[in-house]
Amino acid sequence: MLREKFFMKSISDLLRSRGSQSPLLTSVVSSLVVEAANDALTKIIGDGVRKYAQAVYLKQHTLTFACLSSVIAQEIKIHEKDFLDLLNKKFGPKTVEKINYLA
Repeated sequence: MLREKFFMKSISDLLRSRGSQSPLLTSVVSSLVVEAANDALTKIIGDGVRKYAQAVYLKQHTLTFACLSSVIAQEIKIHEKDFLDLLNKKFGPKTVEKINYLA
């Protein structure tokens, strides 16, 4: 009986038990979304794009890309729906609702 009380929980179980609004959970999900967005950038646009653009952060359902080239920013804008679909399919609906660009 005593042993069952003190079983080990996974980190994800602990975070979920604290609620979906936990700041730690929000930060973890944001960093995972940014990582997935950078992978999607390479997948959707191509390998060379990582030199000129990168997903930087996710805040309030808005993903922000830093772009060194206006051409690359335009290319991301053209494929914005593909990014949103891919990320929301992976992380749940309305995880990313909008994309911003820093140039």
